[in-house]
Amino acid sequence: MAVSSTVTSIFVVLVLLVLAIAAFAYYVNTKLAERDALKKKRPTSKPRKKDREYWSLD
Repeated sequence: MAVSSTVTSIFVVLVLLVLAIAAFAYYVNTKLAERDALKKKRPTSKPRKKDREYWSLD
């Protein structure tokens, strides 16, 4: 049973589409990891308002 050229071309297009989606997902994942690594934290010299403790002298 011979495979027609139409079926072969559809198969090739689908394989290329799946490979393109996988490459895009890998690219986005690496860019997100790079962004998270470069993200700067807040300076620790002054605590944030919600982290401050309030003391009572009563």
